[in-house]
Amino acid sequence: MDHDSGTSGCVSLLKPGLRHPLRTLDLDRHPVVVMGDRADLMG
Repeated sequence: MDHDSGTSGCVSLLKPGLRHPLRTLDLDRHPVVVMGDRADLMG
């Protein structure tokens, strides 16, 4: 986070941290972003 406080479940990223993923996603494959901890995502 870049503002010394929490969010309401949102993800806070600086622009440079978001540029690479957005540029590498293949829009023809209809990508989605999934959030959660590893245990919940893998279980």
